Amino acid sequence: MMWDSDNPAAQRHGQASLSAPPGCHGSGRGFTLTEMLVALAVMVLALAMVTSVFSITTKTAATSAAIADVEAIASNFADQLQQDLEGCDPSQSILVIHGRTQAAALTEDLRQAGQYYRVMTGDPDLAASSGFDPKFDSPADPNTNAYSDPRADILMFFTNRPTASKAPAISPGSYFQWSLYRGALQSPIQVVYGHAALDTAVQVGGAWQFADDLQHIQEVDDNGLSELPASRWHLARRQVLFNVFTGALYYGFQPAAYPRIWRCCADPAETGLAADAVRFDLPRYIQEFQPRQGATGSTNLATLSPYGVPVEGGFGGYSPDPALQWSTAPDEARLIWNVLFPGGIQQYHHVATVIEQPPAALQDNLGIHLAPGCVWFQVEFLLPEDPRNGREHPLSDQRRDTPRWVAVEPGQTYVFVPDSSENRALVEAQAAADPLNVSNLFPQRVATFMQLVPPGAVAYAPYNGPNTIDNRQIRMWPYAIRATIRVIDQRGRLEEPIVRSVVHRFR
Repeated sequence: MMWDSDNPAAQRHGQASLSAPPGCHGSGRGFTLTEMLVALAVMVLALAMVTSVFSITTKTAATSAAIADVEAIASNFADQLQQDLEGCDPSQSILVIHGRTQAAALTEDLRQAGQYYRVMTGDPDLAASSGFDPKFDSPADPNTNAYSDPRADILMFFTNRPTASKAPAISPGSYFQWSLYRGALQSPIQVVYGHAALDTAVQVGGAWQFADDLQHIQEVDDNGLSELPASRWHLARRQVLFNVFTGALYYGFQPAAYPRIWRCCADPAETGLAADAVRFDLPRYIQEFQPRQGATGSTNLATLSPYGVPVEGGFGGYSPDPALQWSTAPDEARLIWNVLFPGGIQQYHHVATVIEQPPAALQDNLGIHLAPGCVWFQVEFLLPEDPRNGREHPLSDQRRDTPRWVAVEPGQTYVFVPDSSENRALVEAQAAADPLNVSNLFPQRVATFMQLVPPGAVAYAPYNGPNTIDNRQIRMWPYAIRATIRVIDQRGRLEEPIVRSVVHRFR
């Protein structure tokens, strides 16, 4: 409103003169209902698109983070195993592979529903034709389907990889313990890879202790499923540092004290003793698997099957004839069990114990925590009897069939004795003692080896030449092993596990 001071009439009558803006005629027109609905629809569509983009971005970021987390776990496993294997000398070690499968559900809800978690390992058409439902049918018949329960194998060997103690002595009482306390690198060591039992930590008097309420993956419910869902399984790496000395063949303390190594937690009551170090005569132990000259009643293990050892319920291992299997003498089996499950529960294959949710005070000492969420761990090998796998074979670069990886049967334990010149010579001596094998009392160890053209010979066809000991290469260890893991995201952000394999060829 404007006051028109130049209009005397307006001033006389006290009236105000209103000036409207140009182009405004007072029509009062607004938005129609249709226009508002269209605008609202456009706004809703825009919000939906923004929400969708935000949701996809968030899901992608979560998936990427999950993949990165699980890949880090798988990479750590691969790095640890590869470094351990690179430091392994087959002539001064034994190689132990225990095959194990365990029926399990992926999560607790699926366990309550009785739904199995299985992995396709064979021909899917064969599985479909058998009518087998891998989620609910039990047990899985390997002859009629191509599914496997989760593998939970165990791998053990000795390695010269320099390693520092994960739980050094609190009050060092010797030069060896003092070295560990100061962080010295130590070798040789024993390493064991296998699924661990779970435990919890409780605080008593200001110190952390363990509840000893162990949960093993082989403890099963009424459906035969592991009471631990596979999502809670934990692959562990146990290392034991050897204070090598003469006079003690086995571990130098009572089995009750051995869980300190499993948990990698030093016990103050054991003054001066590191939690992951023991007194052990490794050279004497290895000698138990070497030829025993003139020993009364002893068995030269290299002449028997290099694979099977006695397990619960009978023999085990790959062998063309039961006569080649190791005997049932308990001393021979104890050579393996006392270092594989010392102080543990052999029934449950107790190789290690981990804390599922470690308190902050213990998170800097997780020496055996390796791969949480590992739902599959399998170790396979290339037969030492098949020289086509060897780099030195004259036709190795012309092999047309793929290498045949051999899996260890569930429930069986394969032990490969030291691949030493003494053991090789012992096997070759079998043929020298009975070159024609006329006695035929039992198949000779050397008879299981395939023919090999000797180095330097001209090879015109695979395995040409006479089938004699001179055309054989005796090996006590596999040409290579392959370890495969499947790791899931324990928070459920990934639909499928991350798969990682480590292949190592022994020299």
